[in-house]
Amino acid sequence: MSSFISFIQSISLLQFVVYALVIFIVCTLFIFITKPLLIKDGKSFQLSFQPFRKRGKISPHMLCQFKKDIVELDLFKYQIYRKIDFIQDRGQIKAQMKKVEVALRSARSKMLDNYASLLRNHSSSDVTGHPDYFSYDLLVQCLLMIYIKDYIRDSLSDPDFYIPVNTTIEFSNFAEKYANILYERGKEFVDLRYVSTGKVISRDELRQSVIHLLPFFTDLVKDAFANAKIIEINMQNQVIELRKIIKDREKAVLGFELSL
Repeated sequence: MSSFISFIQSISLLQFVVYALVIFIVCTLFIFITKPLLIKDGKSFQLSFQPFRKRGKISPHMLCQFKKDIVELDLFKYQIYRKIDFIQDRGQIKAQMKKVEVALRSARSKMLDNYASLLRNHSSSDVTGHPDYFSYDLLVQCLLMIYIKDYIRDSLSDPDFYIPVNTTIEFSNFAEKYANILYERGKEFVDLRYVSTGKVISRDELRQSVIHLLPFFTDLVKDAFANAKIIEINMQNQVIELRKIIKDREKAVLGFELSL
């Protein structure tokens, strides 16, 4: 310390001004080049210099003491929104189609029983082993598990497709109308593909026998769409609950809600 005081006393005023000016210029250049930044990280502070920071603009969240909470909130919301998207895009339709497949299997069983009964009326032995029964089963599977199933899935996937509540008269009218649509589409499908030449059962005889199954088909449609409506309501309630979870987390972290 004494040597520094002796050095100050030994220099002239001009030298002192020159030294001070040089120090000022050096400090100015250092600040200009390094651009030091005081960053608060939790309860402590860190001094950051430009050459050691990543290129590009500094994120406005770098100075925020709550940046970790914001990132965790965004990650949490992303995970919840993925669940919501799955429910709305695939989960609901998948659950509804499981009920539809049960109804379609019942319809197949009924149609095969009807065909077996027709074969018995013609004194055919070993009905289920008859080649006509086997070929008709393949036709029915194509009709129900591909053609009709795809049509129902397209209906349920349509945002404008409305299923009334199953306790109303409107629902009964809806189910009967939809069952008739499916019946007409199914009749057209079979008429075009059932080749009666060489078969025991003619196309006309088969068509007349299937007409009597329409009430049974209508009941299956009612059960399938009643379950589909219940699934729709349950899935909507799940989405509402998940959105509420997001709002609650936002309020806890930010003090207010962002999501609609």
